Amino acid sequence: MNDQNQSTSFFAAPVPDWVDPFDWTGLTPGAPTDGVNFLLTETQVLIEGDVVHFFVRSASKAASPAGVTRIAPVSITFDPLLEKIALHRVAVWRDGQMIDRTRIEDFDLLRREKGLERRVYDGRLTADMILPDVRPSDTVELCYSIIQRHPVVKGMIDLRPDLGWSVACGMTRYRLVCEQGRELTIIEYNKPPLPDVQEGEGRISRTWTTQDTAGSTFENYTPPGTSQVPSLHIADRKTWADIADLYRPGYETEQAIPADLLATLDAIKADSPADEASQVMNALRLVQRDVRYLAFSMGVGGLVPRQLEAIWSNRLGDCKDKSLLLTRCLQYLGIDAAPALVNSYLEQRVGALVPCAYAFDHCIVDVRLDGETYFLTRPCMSNRAPSAHLSL
Repeated sequence: MNDQNQSTSFFAAPVPDWVDPFDWTGLTPGAPTDGVNFLLTETQVLIEGDVVHFFVRSASKAASPAGVTRIAPVSITFDPLLEKIALHRVAVWRDGQMIDRTRIEDFDLLRREKGLERRVYDGRLTADMILPDVRPSDTVELCYSIIQRHPVVKGMIDLRPDLGWSVACGMTRYRLVCEQGRELTIIEYNKPPLPDVQEGEGRISRTWTTQDTAGSTFENYTPPGTSQVPSLHIADRKTWADIADLYRPGYETEQAIPADLLATLDAIKADSPADEASQVMNALRLVQRDVRYLAFSMGVGGLVPRQLEAIWSNRLGDCKDKSLLLTRCLQYLGIDAAPALVNSYLEQRVGALVPCAYAFDHCIVDVRLDGETYFLTRPCMSNRAPSAHLSL
């Protein structure tokens, strides 16, 4: 990445004034895990209009040479199209003295693309640094802010912090700051502590703190979405209709269909003018066969589809793109269809969640045919999909 882009998306800055200061240096380390004592995990969140500020701080102590290997690399991952990183401090603490290592130029910005083999590109960057001269009994402190502006979610709250871990931790601290009067739904799991609530200057602050927690032992084969540590789900008090309205502009289907695709759809209509089920199947096969799966999840692409012209001309798209294309094809054929957002992990259990912005991870097509509702869940399949996947 060039220096100009690096300076605008990843830069050094002091801790912002809204952050509640806290001296962690007196915390007692818990039992080490793989040579590391985890002293502090802290997140503070400020909702300010459509901008969300995340202040993040961690402190980990090397209890052995193996622990040095684990804590010497420090990294921060972010989406440069939606987020900026303000680096506040990287420090090594030794015998009560701080050795400041806060040097932006010592970081490398890497684009790792963990989903590359699955043809999923998210464009996220990792700012990575290997700290020099870290020794057993040293503590590494990392402190930074993420400034996020998402044009789709627009500052809507959907936060799911854990207050316990699989490892022992000296302190976990989570603070949320927003304007007074903002209506929130806060769901508690596994008896988290009560928050410390402070009000003033038009804002309300809630802080949850756990201290000297032992590592949790997780059970196997629990139902999807089950939390096994003290945790929270914090969301704006909305309805599912509100969430649908949030995403609807990105899925509007009045876009013009490319001319060469229109000719193919006219042929589908002519082949079976009175058989809408056959038209649905032929349109589905068309999208499966001619549009290869490739997910462009950079920036807003993780939540809304691209334009029809781009999807069809490139013959590439993810579940959102292919579902939107199929929906528009079916509507042109006179068939009642719409994109439908779903949660592929929770499935029907998604309804048990409070209405929230990040409830969905997949898109399918809802088709109404002869008074019945069908869900076409396979627009992303290739033309090698067995016929059972195509039956209504």
